[in-house]
Amino acid sequence: VRSRTFSGPYVGSTLKDRIRLAGLVGGLVLLNISLGLADLEKSLGAAVAVFIFNILYEIILSQSAKQYAMCPLVDFINHSSSVESEVSYDYFTDRYSVTSTRAYRSGEQVFVNYGQSNDGLMQYYGFSEVDNSKDVYVMTNLLKWLDQAAPPEQKRLDALNSAGLLNALQLVTIARTGFPSETLQALRYLLASSEAAAKGPSAFINPQEGDSGLEERLAAVLVHAVESELRVLGTSMA
Repeated sequence: VRSRTFSGPYVGSTLKDRIRLAGLVGGLVLLNISLGLADLEKSLGAAVAVFIFNILYEIILSQSAKQYAMCPLVDFINHSSSVESEVSYDYFTDRYSVTSTRAYRSGEQVFVNYGQSNDGLMQYYGFSEVDNSKDVYVMTNLLKWLDQAAPPEQKRLDALNSAGLLNALQLVTIARTGFPSETLQALRYLLASSEAAAKGPSAFINPQEGDSGLEERLAAVLVHAVESELRVLGTSMA
């Protein structure tokens, strides 16, 4: 089930609904027995069948259908990606709860984090947010830009492939915090001197001590890749 601020597994009946159903079925069993319409065994069998059907129906429905709902009160809470919060539903009390990692003053607006990038916010809510921490950009041409700036040796590409790091140059998810650590590791290995590269890709997880030139070459390649990507996109930001 999905609402403006909440998403979670669909539950068709609350605990109160099921207790009410159990009471109704139990009453019918006692009525059948007292009126002599059915014996105890048949009445209990019918009651069990009702409960099993009800449970299976909700399980099948929850797996096959996406439900959209309006959640009272919590759907009025606005979004901010700078807050850490959680919206949850308590099945046993039939209530929603909103928890936050920070305290709020009386009269201060409470926010929750919708957990969406600006693409998701625009698609589902019709707005975007400056400095959205969930924003990412997926670059699929980093190897192409690397070939232009510093063509890598094939044997090093093969070594990255064997180490499971070649994908880090083929599909790169760039967050506001920067490039993924695996991408930086792979690039350091490709840009390193032959002597340093002999250590293998695993030696380039962190910047190399005593080789500031490697980090400068790495920065230059990343700048070239980003600027080239912007030019291809036709944006005025390049």
